[in-house]
Amino acid sequence: MNEFPLSLAFLAAQVAAVTLVALALDAWIVRRSPAVAARVLFLALFALPILTAAMFCPLPNWWTWPHRAEPVAVAESETSTQPGSARAADGLKPVAMDAPKRGLSVRDLMQSLPSVGARWRPSPRAGQILAVAWLLGVTICGIRMIGGLWSVGRLRRRSRPVLDAVANEMLRTLASDMGVKRAVELREADLPGLPATAGWRRPIILLPTDWMSWGATELRSALAHELAHIHAGDFLNGIVAQLASALHFYHPLPRRLLNRLRLRREMAADALAARYAGGRREYLRALARLALCSESSGTGVPAPLLLSAHGGVLFRRIQMLRNTEEARPLSRTVRRLTLAMLAGSVLLASAMRGSADAPDSASASAPSSAEVEPFDLSYLTANPKGTHAVVCLRPSVLFAQPGMAEYAKAMRTVVKAQLQLQGRTLPSDLGLADIEQIVIDAEITVDAKAPPPNHSLMCGTGNLMIRMRRDVDWLSLLKGLFGKVKTSKQDQFTIHSVNAPTIGPTDVSFCEIDRRTLLMVQSQDGKFLIPTKGSKPTIDLGASWSQIERLPFAVGFDNRDSYWSKKLAPDVEGITGLASRTKKTKEGDRYAMTTSALDTTEIAKPIRAADSICYGVDFATGFECRLFLTGKDEARAREIVSSIDTLAKLVADELNANPADGETGPNDDTVRKLTNDILKSGKVVRSGVQVRAEGHSSVKLSDFLPSIGDDAHLGSKQ
Repeated sequence: MNEFPLSLAFLAAQVAAVTLVALALDAWIVRRSPAVAARVLFLALFALPILTAAMFCPLPNWWTWPHRAEPVAVAESETSTQPGSARAADGLKPVAMDAPKRGLSVRDLMQSLPSVGARWRPSPRAGQILAVAWLLGVTICGIRMIGGLWSVGRLRRRSRPVLDAVANEMLRTLASDMGVKRAVELREADLPGLPATAGWRRPIILLPTDWMSWGATELRSALAHELAHIHAGDFLNGIVAQLASALHFYHPLPRRLLNRLRLRREMAADALAARYAGGRREYLRALARLALCSESSGTGVPAPLLLSAHGGVLFRRIQMLRNTEEARPLSRTVRRLTLAMLAGSVLLASAMRGSADAPDSASASAPSSAEVEPFDLSYLTANPKGTHAVVCLRPSVLFAQPGMAEYAKAMRTVVKAQLQLQGRTLPSDLGLADIEQIVIDAEITVDAKAPPPNHSLMCGTGNLMIRMRRDVDWLSLLKGLFGKVKTSKQDQFTIHSVNAPTIGPTDVSFCEIDRRTLLMVQSQDGKFLIPTKGSKPTIDLGASWSQIERLPFAVGFDNRDSYWSKKLAPDVEGITGLASRTKKTKEGDRYAMTTSALDTTEIAKPIRAADSICYGVDFATGFECRLFLTGKDEARAREIVSSIDTLAKLVADELNANPADGETGPNDDTVRKLTNDILKSGKVVRSGVQVRAEGHSSVKLSDFLPSIGDDAHLGSKQ
């Protein structure tokens, strides 16, 4: 729903483009052919519902203007004034983006229009409010149209048939001459604004009660004019045009287009009626006399949707009819060219789309954090030991970053080759970018029996949830990955068990929650522990988790009762360093790790003082790192601020003490730049017991990966 404002904005731009082209074409051809001008305006209005439907329907990527949304640096000016802060919190420094040294071309301008959606994302609440307002406006316009149709029906019932033989014979003769095939009924009513016509299946012509005072020329002209409307089907076309305009009641251009169409319909009816009413001069005199009669009897159409001979600004019609007397008619080639130009404008406008399109999984642009659903932790309730740490990531967002789509394809190629060696295949239309989110219940164990620094640190998981962006045949996918799959039932759930030595020595079981959600489950007393959706997770990360739960990568630690401080205490003494450098050995391509020691007590202090730790990374403009620590009390929060500041200085000193000397490993320079950027742009802010630390780097995720050629070479080796 939060995409609706953006889609509506692009739709308004499409509508403006089409209506402006239609109005320009109308101004060009109206003097030579009001009928063609009316047809162009009607087709432009008819195209608006098609554009509306297309905007909210997925279209192929090739039907959208190609564009690349450039990241935009954002500057913050928030400062820290809380007591106990070791340093003032500077605003985030703007990231310097490399821009091409050339002028802005028309192509660049057109391509930049869809990228606006990548920088502006309204909240879901705003989308809901705007959608309700739009539906309300369309409903009101629809009710008004229904009221108009009801008024026309009531007018038909209250009118009286005209029994005059001369008038009816004149009507039949004109209808035959003008090619009107449907039977037309002549009636009279005591209302201003007549004569007029209404209806499309059983059309009627309504005359005022004083029509007997008209001369034969006025009666013939009035009947010919109304028959011209019936011949052109203007009543039904007018309803369709008003419906199209009602969809965009908020937009002034469709209303202008509708008013212009009404005038052009009257002018086209005048042009046709003049040929059967004794010529253009006689018809002009009859229109003038009808205008004088309308001034004495009152003007106005008795009900909406009626097509009145007094409508369309009568005196303007008279002037236009005089001006078009000597105009050369449009050739068939010009008519076709006009319609082609209008159709081309509609096609080009339909390609100007925002993020409402359904993107291709391999080339999708990365959605912002406001677009995605929060990480679903409700399934992390079945671990008998409880959940104390969670690791979450969004492959669909990670592989949508610039340069990552190629790696997704390369990784799939490597996995596919390995599976083919074992006689298995993956679904051809499934990729890493189809994974919406992965939520892992992380378990960390430490073997403190070995002498320092050889403590054994092991990581595992008790629960793992995978959610896809679309429906998946889980059985086919698991068979393609692991081969043999045992399937069983428990309650309404399907359980798939696989034996995969790469995962563990025992069978691993997965519960098929639905067509998009798969959950790795444990068994206890011969029964699988399957949590129910919506259950409250056992992990408590406080309010800080809401700050990162929509990011592409998030980690949370629940340190209540000093759980992690106690669990990892034996291993803290074994930590010999944080910052590391890699140098080439004499063996050539091999790399040996050398570490530089830091004070481990400074690393442990923030962990010991916090009840919860939440860390997230947003990759929209590089690496935007956010760390939230909730202290046990305000004194501990101040201690966390001081410890983070001290630790940052130690890391900076380590980087300065060990500058890069050219003998670096594959990613050493990238890691160094990332660390330096975060330290320079970083800030620490405390608010009560919560401490927030953040920093930004322009390093991209793809900078850590080898070139595609190296990756493909690696795949061939495997």
